[in-house]
Amino acid sequence: YRARTHVVGNLMYVLDSDPDGRKETLEYVTQRLRLQPEVGYGEWVTLHLTVDALDNVVWGDNAGLSSTALFAGEPSQTGLEGSEMPFVYVRHAWIETNVKFGVLRVGRMPSDWGLGILSNDGDGFDDDFGDNWNGDTYDRIVFATMPISIVNALRGRPPAETPLILVAAWDKLVEDFLELDRTGQPVRTRNGYDSGWLANGDDDVDEWTVAAVWKQDHLDWFGPGDSIVGGVYYVFREQPSTFSEIHIIDAYLKLRLWDFFLEGEVDAIFGSTKALALGEEDPPGSGLYMDRDADILGWLVRLGWQRCMFTVKLEAGSASGDADPA
Repeated sequence: YRARTHVVGNLMYVLDSDPDGRKETLEYVTQRLRLQPEVGYGEWVTLHLTVDALDNVVWGDNAGLSSTALFAGEPSQTGLEGSEMPFVYVRHAWIETNVKFGVLRVGRMPSDWGLGILSNDGDGFDDDFGDNWNGDTYDRIVFATMPISIVNALRGRPPAETPLILVAAWDKLVEDFLELDRTGQPVRTRNGYDSGWLANGDDDVDEWTVAAVWKQDHLDWFGPGDSIVGGVYYVFREQPSTFSEIHIIDAYLKLRLWDFFLEGEVDAIFGSTKALALGEEDPPGSGLYMDRDADILGWLVRLGWQRCMFTVKLEAGSASGDADPA
C-alpha cells in the first residue's frame, strides 16, 4: 500500500474566468493498493495475478457524494484526471506451467526487456523521478527454455541451470481496428449483438518475438556481487488491412564488477505501413494513408559506481526520431 503526498509550489493556474492566471500551490494525496497473489497446484501449474485497488485515487470526496463539501464524510473513487476509477482493477492474470522442456505462460502478463528504452512503460506504476522499472503488459503465449541444460540432461550429465535462455512468444495486440476521425473520436461504435468484427482477421495486429538471454549472477571476478546479463531479440508486427509490416531488433547488456556497473542498449525499427494518419487518405475514404517507411535507431549507455545507498551515474543516449514525418 502506498500513500503519497504531492506539493508543488509557485504553479501557474489558469481558469476560463481568469485567463491571465495566478500562482497557486498544488497539494493533494494519492493512494494505491497493489496485490500480487500466486496460487499453485503442486510444482506444475501456478496462477499469477496483479490486482490494483484505489488505483491512484485522490484522497477525499471529489465526486460530490455529499451535497455539501463542508460536511463530506464518504470518500470517492476520483482519479487524477477527475473521472471515477474502478474499485478493483485486474492488471495481470496468467497461468504458468512447467512442461518437460521449459516453461509455458498463457494470459495477460507483464513483459520486461533491457534498460527500457523500447519497453517498460511502468505497468501503471510510474516513478515520479527517474526511469520506469516495471514493464509493459501483453496478452501473450510465451515459451522459455534452457537449451544447454536440456542437452546436458539428454547426455546424462548432472542437472544444472545454465545461463542461456531461449524465448518464443506470440502477442495479440489488436482484434479490431477502431477507426477515428480527424479529431481523434471514433467514427463507428461496436454493436454488442453483432460479433462480425471478430471474424475479420485482416485488421488484427499480431506480434511474434524470439529472444536469447544470457544471465549469469555469480561471476566472482572481482567480488561476490559480480554479474552479467545480456540479450537480443527480434520482433515482427503486422496488420494486413493497413499493409503494415514492422521489424524490431534490440540488444542490451548489463555488467557489474565490484562496485562499478556498465549498461547499454541499442534498438532499430524498420518496415512500412499505411496506418499513420499523416496527410490525406490514399485513396480518399479508404482509411489508408500514403505508404510510410519506418527507420528509427536508438541507443543508451550508462556507466557508474554504486555502494550502499550512494550511486554515481553517467548516462548518454540518442533517439533518431523522424526529421520529416510528413
